[in-house]
Amino acid sequence: GVRYKFKFNIEQLIFLLDSPNPLVRKEIIIAIRELKIEFANAILIKHYKKEKNLRNKISIVKTFQKIGNPLTLDYALQLLFNEKDLDLKFEIVNCIYQIDNNFFSNYTPKNPTEGELIYKMLLHHKSRYIN
Repeated sequence: GVRYKFKFNIEQLIFLLDSPNPLVRKEIIIAIRELKIEFANAILIKHYKKEKNLRNKISIVKTFQKIGNPLTLDYALQLLFNEKDLDLKFEIVNCIYQIDNNFFSNYTPKNPTEGELIYKMLLHHKSRYIN
């Protein structure tokens, strides 16, 4: 892993997230997660919309699990309905569960097939902690 010896400010985070190099973007996303830079939440939401690299998108969603708030939860719900990639959808379900573990207890999907998929993903996340 990389050691982070300095504090980031908003301008630095945005500059690094705008790097054309996906590995630089991935490192800064991981740094935000490891250092739990909560003020970066809104920056990551904005960045997510333009991130093209799937691994980085997954990394952003994993970071939301650590620094997320109600704003993140709303955004993750939008992503959940629009996302087609199953790996990413899987992480989004976990993200929502990590931010609010009661959310899915009161959730009724419009599409039963989608609901079943979400239920299976949720079951995996829950049982992962039991084993």
